[in-house]
Amino acid sequence: MPDVIKTGLDSAKWNEDKERRILRERDYAFYNDDHNYSLSNGFVIEHTDCDDRTHTSMASGFLEDIIYRRVDYLEAMELRKYIETDNLTRRVISNKAIMFKVPPEIDIPEASPERQENFKKLLDETNFLAILREIQRLTELHYDVHVIPQVRDGKVYVDFILSQDAFVEQNELDPTKFDKFFYSVGVRENSMVADNITEYVYWDNEGKHQCEITMDGKIAKGTVEDIPSIFDSKKIIPIVCFRNYVPINTYWSPRRNYLVDKNIIIDLRLTELNMMESWNLPQKVRIGVDNDFEGKVGLTFAEQIARNDSGEAVGQINYISPNAPIIAERELIDWRKQDVASSYNIAADNMKGNAYSSGWQLYLSKSEIIEKNKEDRVLYLQPLKQLLQYMMIAAEEIDMKFDDNEEIMVNFGELTYIQSPEEIARTRIMKTQEGTWSPIMSLREDDPDLDDKAAEEKLMQIKAENDLIKPVNPFDETATEESE
Repeated sequence: MPDVIKTGLDSAKWNEDKERRILRERDYAFYNDDHNYSLSNGFVIEHTDCDDRTHTSMASGFLEDIIYRRVDYLEAMELRKYIETDNLTRRVISNKAIMFKVPPEIDIPEASPERQENFKKLLDETNFLAILREIQRLTELHYDVHVIPQVRDGKVYVDFILSQDAFVEQNELDPTKFDKFFYSVGVRENSMVADNITEYVYWDNEGKHQCEITMDGKIAKGTVEDIPSIFDSKKIIPIVCFRNYVPINTYWSPRRNYLVDKNIIIDLRLTELNMMESWNLPQKVRIGVDNDFEGKVGLTFAEQIARNDSGEAVGQINYISPNAPIIAERELIDWRKQDVASSYNIAADNMKGNAYSSGWQLYLSKSEIIEKNKEDRVLYLQPLKQLLQYMMIAAEEIDMKFDDNEEIMVNFGELTYIQSPEEIARTRIMKTQEGTWSPIMSLREDDPDLDDKAAEEKLMQIKAENDLIKPVNPFDETATEESE
């Protein structure tokens, strides 16, 4: 047994943190649409031919709660044949996280042209917009998301540190901050207790280190190795945390993502519906017929029923329908999905995939979510700028030059809606009546390549063409004389 060094987590705190990581692992599986493995392979049979129900092991602990307490072992094995899942978690998260759907304007306006070009290149090469979108989605899922800039193969990368892969040694004076930040590296097993000792990287005020962590959450003595980093000279820890809340008395969010719990319930309902549909076929039933009687198979065959001495049929052979409430079950599942959507301010039509007849209707359907995303900007602004600063420091290793503490400008993109031609026309008429719009502005909006002069010439041409086909008013003497 190796000697250990205390990391600041006692046994109770370590076990509590392991529970947090297990839940975050579950949530991420459902977000990634990987919950098929959880539901269909949750039953691992050690001995296929053994009837002893104790010869089983669970792949996921939560399955024991939602399956085994409802059905026994044999029923559970039958249930596996009909597993069906729904990607509710990912669809709800995608509908909620729209802050970066319109690309923000990010720049270092006070920098030299060379540094501005380097900055643009850095954003392009790291695919920064895609990173921002995924950061918000994972923040909606886990509430705490960490990223760190890294340099590999002569290129800057932004790596995600998922909540299930990390733990911290909290600061004794401020529990919302950390003294050490640990995250696992290399190939990691799905099970939290797969190995007695796991390899971790951790950061503290002394820089970057590598170590091994025991099952009790301690650093194994003699395993700590210092790892040189470009950030050593800056004396900073380049880990950036994005949150959609303000931490108060703990580093990690204590919230449980009930969206996944609802996803599990709907998956079970879908599985039961799949089973119901499978067994809802008409069944041939024989009443009062000898057990030795071998009936014919197939709808085109006629059954011969024996008769007694009085000529009466001995028994009955007919088809019955189970009449399972399939339609009602489907409607209940749809209602559950819509209820989940409405609880997150998502219109039911968005979940159904229905098309909108106008952009304004689409905008109204997302208005509450849009307002929530606008409110959350204040939570994302400072971490976003901090991440960009760390990315520029990392870029120095590949000869991209920046000044220290570059002034970063971030303008969040405003979400707009696409108007139908009728909506555009009505809007222009109202603005014209208000005196804030003109035909020249309409022409330029329709054709951005036109300048004012070209738009005026085109307007005069349109008026001339309209005059040619304009019918003469017989009551207008002036117009009649001109036509003669």
